[in-house]
Amino acid sequence: MKRTKDNPVLASLISGLGAQKKPIWKRVVSELSRPRRSQVEVNLSKIEKYADEGATVLVPGTVLGSGTLTKKGITIAALRFSGSAKKLIAQSGGKMTSIGDLLKSNPQGKSVVLLK
Repeated sequence: MKRTKDNPVLASLISGLGAQKKPIWKRVVSELSRPRRSQVEVNLSKIEKYADEGATVLVPGTVLGSGTLTKKGITIAALRFSGSAKKLIAQSGGKMTSIGDLLKSNPQGKSVVLLK
C-alpha cells in the first residue's frame, strides 16, 4: 500500500505535477514522493557551479545557504528555502519561486536545470 503525504500542500503539488506529460515533471514527482529524510538538499555552492547567469534552476527539495551565489539573474524554484539561502539569493539579485509557480509559468519545462 502506497503511503500518502501528510502535508496537503505537498500532496496537491505532487498531484498537479503528476498530471503533466513532460519528463522533467515526472522526475520531480519521483523526487518529491520520497520520504522527507531522503529528500534533496542543495547548497548554493552547487547552484553556483552548475547554473549559468539568467538560468532557471529547479530543486525538488530544500535550498541551503552554504556557499555563495555570484551569478546574476538566477531564478530558483524549490519546495523550501533556508533562511540563510533566502538572504544570499536576495543579495545576489536572484529570484525565488515555488515549484507550482514555475509549472504555471513554464509548463513545458524548457531551459530548466534540475539539480538534486
